[in-house]
Amino acid sequence: MAEKDCKDNEVCYSVLIHGLCKDGKLKDALMIWKHVLAKGLTPDTVAYSSMIHGLCNAGSIEQGLHLFNEMLCKASNSKPDVITYNILINALCRQNRISQAIDLLNSMLDLGCDPDSVTCKIFLKTLKEKVDPPKDGREFLDELVLRLYKQQRIVGAAKIIEVMLQSFLHPKVSTWEKVVREILPFKNIYQFYFWSTDSWASLIAANFLEKVFAFTGSWMLERYPTLAGEICVIFFCLGKRA
Repeated sequence: MAEKDCKDNEVCYSVLIHGLCKDGKLKDALMIWKHVLAKGLTPDTVAYSSMIHGLCNAGSIEQGLHLFNEMLCKASNSKPDVITYNILINALCRQNRISQAIDLLNSMLDLGCDPDSVTCKIFLKTLKEKVDPPKDGREFLDELVLRLYKQQRIVGAAKIIEVMLQSFLHPKVSTWEKVVREILPFKNIYQFYFWSTDSWASLIAANFLEKVFAFTGSWMLERYPTLAGEICVIFFCLGKRA
């Protein structure tokens, strides 16, 4: 590697390991991995996640979990991220180790890592195909939204609601109200005029509400007409300010 004018550092090795694992060349990736450790270098999150992915694809989930446990003790540039968790959760679910996958999800939440749309879709597919009787996942994701809401992780909660709506799984009205009210930080619609001068906050709210209304227009009008009316006024105000 050094002879080819490539700096002998973690980043170069990380790219190489990722490419080898992506091509299914796990043995070659393991050789590079051992070489990195022998040189006293610390693999970064991408390298760890790539190795875990390669091991899981080869059926060696236990080895993947071992590397994951190593990551928990490393510096910040080697900590597991949502991609790392998704790789392991997906591998566990494919082997019907659903309770272990849920434990990993709980650990993920406890460590401050929010699940994303991939995490949600893995569990939706698993609950539908590998649970008897099959479940649509609505209750599961609704509870996940509430957990994030209680920890004031509103952006993460909003992303899960988007996945629910895209999957035609309407949140409970109480859950829906809590998250939307948190995203719109004003006591009544008239305060929006002043709040909307914050263009960044307006953009975040508008983006979320646009997606929400696209999937829930008629449902919201029937189940929660007051909030639906307020959202319509918000869109009008944002349009006037544009």
